[in-house]
Amino acid sequence: MKPTVGDDDLTKLDRKLLRLKQLDERTPGREAHIFIDMSNIFIGFQEKCKEKRGIPKHQYFNVDAKDFLFRRLHHILARDRPVGKKALAGSVASAGEQVSPPAHFLEAQKLDYKTSMMLRVIKFDNNSTGFRPNNNTRGNPGGVTVSPYYGWTTSSSGDESSDGSSSVLCPRTKLGEQGVDENLHLAMQSSILDAIPGNGTAQAPGVMVLATGDAKEAEFSEGFAYYAQKAMAMGWHVEVVSWKRCLSMIWKRAPFTDQFASQFRIIELDPFYEDMLKL
Repeated sequence: MKPTVGDDDLTKLDRKLLRLKQLDERTPGREAHIFIDMSNIFIGFQEKCKEKRGIPKHQYFNVDAKDFLFRRLHHILARDRPVGKKALAGSVASAGEQVSPPAHFLEAQKLDYKTSMMLRVIKFDNNSTGFRPNNNTRGNPGGVTVSPYYGWTTSSSGDESSDGSSSVLCPRTKLGEQGVDENLHLAMQSSILDAIPGNGTAQAPGVMVLATGDAKEAEFSEGFAYYAQKAMAMGWHVEVVSWKRCLSMIWKRAPFTDQFASQFRIIELDPFYEDMLKL
């Protein structure tokens, strides 16, 4: 019988994975702990879709989540190894999407991933530049008016200037992620702690599979690269699985290229794009 995930024939994909499976022989029997930054991975998939179609990088192009075969991604990450932990985190723009999650969240749940779906929150847009205040508060004393320029707002207090109105400029806001990376960092720390000798668990350091290209410090924690180093210092091996365009250069520098070179590797998803695309 041919190997399958769901109803898929994975013979072609397994041929592509042969080289990776040979490298897996360096860590025989080690459990894989898989951590997926779904936002990073799906954005990379969208960018690859645009690249393949010759669409400019900054041009909007909608990719239906149903066109992304999450079970194929899982097969690439797991590669028939024993899996001790599966965690996925991502974000959605509305509460409605939390009730009816995107297809890849549902697929992950069917594959027994612990999924965390965060609702995006209002954040300052640090990329906004230039503004013009809108001081016209007539008819709305002490109220807030929205500037027609650059999305900035002005708030009038009514008694702080000689003309009876003043403006306090507020930067443009946008919806942004909060807590997605930190959720995965916490799961990574849990795996590290469980493998510390003498803590009462039978777990040994395994292979952390980080499906993300992100490496920078997060809003409320130190970042994937920081915890990857902590893990390797405790005997773990680490794989960073990412789209080429999403891969931070931090992963290609020391200490990953020298001190931890024997415990670390990068796997690019680009050669597997067509395998994850629903045709």
